[in-house]
Amino acid sequence: MACGGLCVFGALMRSFPNAISNACLNRRLVHFPGLNASDCVRFLKKAHAALRPGGTVAIVEFVPNPDRITPPAAAGFSLIMLATTPEGDAYPFAEYSDMLAQAGFNPPTVHTLPASMNVAVVARK
Repeated sequence: MACGGLCVFGALMRSFPNAISNACLNRRLVHFPGLNASDCVRFLKKAHAALRPGGTVAIVEFVPNPDRITPPAAAGFSLIMLATTPEGDAYPFAEYSDMLAQAGFNPPTVHTLPASMNVAVVARK
């Protein structure tokens, strides 16, 4: 995760200094094995606190459709997480929206990423 500098994974649940960053990038971390949705909200609250007013968080992830079986890459990734981790998951956009709202962010938007099977879920503080 990068927040106006580099924050290492070991700092995931540690508090970041408040209002130090304009942007926060979370790449493939929300689904990390062992994290459940409440852990993700707790992490996103810390990212929210680290952002300056108007700051942006971008979550780059596999995001399945609401049916959780499309698109194929995101659905396949969901199966991998289900089979190999205790609580890891790939969340549909509506679940990211809910997690971000609980963390205090404005409603997010989703952006396709050229040449990638991932999308960016972007929200502002």
